[in-house]
Amino acid sequence: MQVRLRDRSGLRLYRFLVEDVDRHGNVRIYFRRKGQPKIRLRETPGTEAFDREFHRAFGGEINPPPGNPLASAMPGTMRCLCTQYYASAVFQLLAPSTRKARRGILEEICQRAGNFRFAKMEAQHVAKLRDEKAAFPDAANNRVKALRQLFAWASSPEYRYATKNPARDVGKLRSKNPDGIRAWSEADAARYEARHPIGTKARLAFDLLLYTGVRRSDVVRLGPQMLVYGNIARRQHGRGAKARLHRDEGQLADRQNARTADPAAAATKHRRHADRTFGLSGDGAGAAALGQSLWQLVQEAVPRGRP
Repeated sequence: MQVRLRDRSGLRLYRFLVEDVDRHGNVRIYFRRKGQPKIRLRETPGTEAFDREFHRAFGGEINPPPGNPLASAMPGTMRCLCTQYYASAVFQLLAPSTRKARRGILEEICQRAGNFRFAKMEAQHVAKLRDEKAAFPDAANNRVKALRQLFAWASSPEYRYATKNPARDVGKLRSKNPDGIRAWSEADAARYEARHPIGTKARLAFDLLLYTGVRRSDVVRLGPQMLVYGNIARRQHGRGAKARLHRDEGQLADRQNARTADPAAAATKHRRHADRTFGLSGDGAGAAALGQSLWQLVQEAVPRGRP
């Protein structure tokens, strides 16, 4: 594209420039390489500022504006279906941690089969995607679960994007550890307490997990403000958020008679924000990750499951 210089000294040839006229008659100039998003140049053509802006675009120093992911996805493909699912009320009403995990799984599938037409998806295709993760059975089963939920939404009467759920009858792989983690005995717990006295983080993690019985994603949200008339009362995080948890501290007293541990006292020693949590999270953000770290504290303090 040739551009007349403003000082009338002549013309200058620029590569990869295209003109576009909007509905108001305004001429817009874009830098566009083949196969790449176009970048609008906003400086006045023929000026030194325009020349500098062009060379910045030519050198890759200007990033194209983020596009609409739905517009960039081919209609009828798995990528397009997943994008519509992310925007649906069904997906948005899930717990934040569930949305993050499920989206991560579906995005991984889209990297593998994003251009595959979902109308042609059959059970054997779902099984193939599952079997690619056969070395990690839990991850493989999570793929099946995510696809099952995706197509359950897509084939529902409210949407009818799909006519069937190809993942519905696909079985799950057997876990490599069907019996789960070995449960500790009373002797194991006693040895752990002897090794990690009150005042250590490992003991704090152990006491909170043992004496409250809440999930690791919930335990980091516990705080002294939840102690109500001898009970711990809080709303459970995630899918069961409507259920309130009540822990009778009389049970803790019975444990304290058998041991010297006082979980409330131990937690109080460690809390950084007395009005919020027992020293685990100041604002509750990233609680799932903190819960994972809390559980790892116990695991690392007990090599191979032994105190």
